[in-house]
Amino acid sequence: MRYLGTVVVYLNVPTAGTRTVTVTYEASGEREITVAINSAAPRTFTANGTSWVLPRTFSFTAAVPAGRVAITLYSETSPPPDIDKITVS
Repeated sequence: MRYLGTVVVYLNVPTAGTRTVTVTYEASGEREITVAINSAAPRTFTANGTSWVLPRTFSFTAAVPAGRVAITLYSETSPPPDIDKITVS
């Protein structure tokens, strides 16, 4: 059971490849967030922040397939950070 909802972002990727995924968020303290791309194994990150109004980011690399891609963000154990933006480059 996921804690407080799920964010799913859909995008169309013209060419498969390794991409950098950057998540912009706000948090006060440590917040756990899990990210899954399509059906790949989810990865869990700790998002640290000092303010609910000061944006922070974390980035990771991932194999992203061509075509329609779903990036899912959620937390199973605690309140997640506030997600502002997801950039794939």
